[in-house]
Amino acid sequence: MVGFFIVHFWLMGESEQPLNYLGFLERLSNIAIFSGF
Repeated sequence: MVGFFIVHFWLMGESEQPLNYLGFLERLSNIAIFSGF
């Protein structure tokens, strides 16, 4: 769970531009699937 938030904030800082937000959501959903969420 802690690792999920670490990756979440890391991706948030990585996607500062609006165009990158969809890619961020896609990666976040993939992480959620692989993490069992």
